[in-house]
Amino acid sequence: MKKIFSLLLILLLLTTIHSNTIEPILFPDVESLEQVKIRSVIDGDTISTFKYDNNIRLIGIDAPETKSGSKPMGEYSYESYQFVKNKLLKEANRNAYLEFDENMYDNYGRILAYVYYEDEEGYLLLLNEEILKEGLARPLFYEDTSKWQDVFVEAYTYAYENRRGIFEKYDDDNILIDETELSKKDVGKIRWVKTKVKDVKLEKSGFYKIISENEIFYYGVRRQEFEAFFDEYNLYDLKGKEAMFYGEIWIDHQTNQYEILGRAPFEIK
Repeated sequence: MKKIFSLLLILLLLTTIHSNTIEPILFPDVESLEQVKIRSVIDGDTISTFKYDNNIRLIGIDAPETKSGSKPMGEYSYESYQFVKNKLLKEANRNAYLEFDENMYDNYGRILAYVYYEDEEGYLLLLNEEILKEGLARPLFYEDTSKWQDVFVEAYTYAYENRRGIFEKYDDDNILIDETELSKKDVGKIRWVKTKVKDVKLEKSGFYKIISENEIFYYGVRRQEFEAFFDEYNLYDLKGKEAMFYGEIWIDHQTNQYEILGRAPFEIK
């Protein structure tokens, strides 16, 4: 009887410890993946290989831009790029493994893939997950590339809880700014934006817009991230209330408003 009780106690302790960590995921065997040699790292979510002429875009993540374009050069873009470069070129010695989802190509002709590598101890790791855990990329989900979505939700939450990467400044009052004080110098930077919410709108595309009092700024959430993170959060409750929104500042070139593309409810206070 004592042995049975001791065994149950051990199992309970293991369960308690396990509940405070990211659950282990049974990733595929190396034999079932496509092995490639890495040619170069372009940025935190795009690489090239010797096997394919098309670039490889990591599924489920969006890393800060290393160059200004439709989106600004982002804070932590260099750290994101260096993280991927270190893992694939140095630690994995340019060896990587690709796994594909339902849709193999994006609208730009890039190949969409989950990218795996072996660390220095020989463990197979999913790079898409690792960069999210470091807070050096944000989730970006699509219905036809969602195999590991739950893993990525946990990884991004882990980065927030441990103040990794983009969440390093989460508790820093020095980055708090009122919507009326936003300027071009804030674009591409991590900020807390303080405002009173004028309205919450749901567009036909499924895109939520939380619009500031003076309509200078909005916090947007795509339908895919809303369904992944906001299942118990009512955005409409924010209407008429003072709120703060955390993230990288962009400019909506269609409306000329400042925006943060939101991913999770812990980016709102």
